[in-house]
Amino acid sequence: VDATHGWAGGTRGRIWKTVNGGKTWTGGSLNDSLNGLGPQNSVVQLDFVDRSDGWVLGQDDWGDSTVMTTNDGGLFWRPVSTGAQFTTGICAASAANVWLVGQDWMDYNDSQAPTIVKQSSDGGFGWQTSTITAPAMPYTIAAGGDSVCAVGDGILVSSDAGATWQSGSSGQQYWFAGADAVSATDVWAVDSGGALLHSSDGVRFAEQPYPIRGATALMGISFPDVSDGWVVGSSDEYGDGSVILHTSDGGATWGPQQSNLGGELDGVDFIDAHTGWAISDDNSGRSEEHTSELQSRQYI
Repeated sequence: VDATHGWAGGTRGRIWKTVNGGKTWTGGSLNDSLNGLGPQNSVVQLDFVDRSDGWVLGQDDWGDSTVMTTNDGGLFWRPVSTGAQFTTGICAASAANVWLVGQDWMDYNDSQAPTIVKQSSDGGFGWQTSTITAPAMPYTIAAGGDSVCAVGDGILVSSDAGATWQSGSSGQQYWFAGADAVSATDVWAVDSGGALLHSSDGVRFAEQPYPIRGATALMGISFPDVSDGWVVGSSDEYGDGSVILHTSDGGATWGPQQSNLGGELDGVDFIDAHTGWAISDDNSGRSEEHTSELQSRQYI
């Protein structure tokens, strides 16, 4: 949420917290009070709006989801009843306003299962539900004001706080792996086949001529402002080698940046034009990378 406070989640319900920019982390123990999900769940997504208020989405091996919220920075997690069995994405617009997206999978083999979007404005005590029969299969959701966007195998957008929805179009089928919005209309996305897409209206997406198309996978993207952006992924289809690309002109041109991490970079998040984080699935022990003006790199 800022240069010093952050959270990370993993398997068996474990959640870690840092208050010093990632130099040290607390939590992670199965018996620690920070562990709110329990060992049967893996952390799918964490979303904090400030140093105190946050949400976590967990999922067990059967796909059943668990949602919890905290108001004290993760010391205590309160379970939230959502009525949604298969939830894949969560977005906290504020401490009280949260969005969930998933699918109503009555049959695991039903690839056309309707999309379920749930929204709570009272901290998860009550929920409004939208059922959308569009073959979008979204995996993550983002909201800002009245604008909501869910992306996955397709795109769903709402400009009236979820009252009505329409299917966006990217021109062809993509396997979206990450997205970031500079504003309600300036939206970027990457897919696991190496495509970079941009929308200037929040609905229609166009594939950009760069960075890479083919074997390279792009898995994460972050735009802290309108000019600076980063995309991360791997250098081949097997997940070997790290890729980091940076733009300082709003996506007009992109240049490579060096990473000492092995393996695919799965995500990236920048809080400003100089300070950001990337995470890798490398098994060598160097699983996290930090960059800033004053501190070039740290490994944990």
